[in-house]
Amino acid sequence: MVEVTAKIDNGKTAETCVKDFGENLDDAIVLFTAEVVFANFRAQCIIGLQAFIRNQLRLVDENGKPTPVTGKALQKAVDSIRGVSSIRPDPNEIRTTFAVGKCT
Repeated sequence: MVEVTAKIDNGKTAETCVKDFGENLDDAIVLFTAEVVFANFRAQCIIGLQAFIRNQLRLVDENGKPTPVTGKALQKAVDSIRGVSSIRPDPNEIRTTFAVGKCT
């Protein structure tokens, strides 16, 4: 069971409900069907990937000059991602990693 809280009015009003999402993938499939679990997985991956792309477009060098990653370089970065998470590493660190070939 997971407690889910939603707030409005800058946190002045909040409500919390409890929902059973299961404890693992198999539980989630039993509760919601494989189609629903995959649809939600895909939607979250798209949102995460959009954030990654935005970070690549906002890159700047040490002098503050915009140095966005675009085109083929951006596609290469996207292709190397095995998963998308809500943890957003520093985009400049990502650029350095790709530049020196340390991504696996």
